[in-house]
Amino acid sequence: MVFIAVFIYTGISGETLGLRKSLDDFYQTTNQADAYVYGENLSDETAHNLKNIDGVMEVQRRLELPTVAALEHKPEVTVYFLESNEISRPLVREGELFNLETDGIWLSERFASANALKIAADFTVEYEGLQITKRIAGLVYSSEYVFNYESAGITPNFKDYGFGFVSAKYFPLPEKLSYNQVLIKSDTDSAELKNQIMETTN
Repeated sequence: MVFIAVFIYTGISGETLGLRKSLDDFYQTTNQADAYVYGENLSDETAHNLKNIDGVMEVQRRLELPTVAALEHKPEVTVYFLESNEISRPLVREGELFNLETDGIWLSERFASANALKIAADFTVEYEGLQITKRIAGLVYSSEYVFNYESAGITPNFKDYGFGFVSAKYFPLPEKLSYNQVLIKSDTDSAELKNQIMETTN
């Protein structure tokens, strides 16, 4: 019985350590953000000031839009328009590598699979009356969505909820492009970093 108990314990411990290492490798490969700043019309000056905080290594602006896909069941799709692709990079599983010079959308692989969406097909979303149509350039995973679920449940629903990435250069109304997030990479203690961010943005 002791042998069986030890065997089960070591097996579970090994599985946990393996999952932890895989997750850490995923975060490292995608350069997962250490902190996020949210706001309206986050300017280049704001990003520059955040970059000058001691311990901050990289910053990256993006626009997050909560859209609805033009599919019969109206799934929710969070679309990110990226100014650059250095932090929290999408990990391409199929299709083209993410490229800021390419006019397309890189969709969640699980969302695309659940909705039978294929690479090279057109995909349309709507946000407050604005329709955005992009060619599906690739299917991706994201370290920000290791586990995601709808607000009404505790299990992932890949058919009704998804995400996608687009170069900010191809935002349909460039004159109205306004970033609402800044992603930060830092080697500073999280509490200290938070205090410095608050001082910088206030």
